[in-house]
Amino acid sequence: MAAVGGAYAKAFFSLANSVNKVEDFKEQLGLVVKIKRESTAFGDFLHHPEIKKGEKKRLLAEVLSEVLSPLVMNFFFLLIDDGVERFLEDVFREYVDLYRKYKAFQVARVITAVELTPDEEKALKDKLEEKYGKKIIIKKEVNPEIIGGLIVKMGFQVIDVSIRTSLEYIKAVIEW
Repeated sequence: MAAVGGAYAKAFFSLANSVNKVEDFKEQLGLVVKIKRESTAFGDFLHHPEIKKGEKKRLLAEVLSEVLSPLVMNFFFLLIDDGVERFLEDVFREYVDLYRKYKAFQVARVITAVELTPDEEKALKDKLEEKYGKKIIIKKEVNPEIIGGLIVKMGFQVIDVSIRTSLEYIKAVIEW
């Protein structure tokens, strides 16, 4: 049932994105799916209706806590608590689809002292797409405190060519 898998995948992807672990969570979820595919005993255990949820979670924690992060383990426990662990492969498939879409573009938060003109925005977007080889979505923010220039934030990367930062650097060099 793709709807169930999609709903859980979107929630899990949102969590992964918020903690910058999209790739790690995909790998960990994929590992559990691989174990399930390769071990009929694991699949039988996971889907057995007479094994209580608490017992499933306890045994899974013993076996998988070394290889799964606490957040992934908690997500897996949520699937068990909600009785939808049988949709694990659907969740993984939907998560991979979201991951592919995520990797196809990147959001660049652009901070400027004044609003960018449409031509400036297009030129910046084109330059960033050329540099990173993917579609860039620009989210603009105006902050007069940077005086001039711009700051581009993409994931963990920051490109700061603002006048304020340059002046702070010059000040630090002079005072040194």
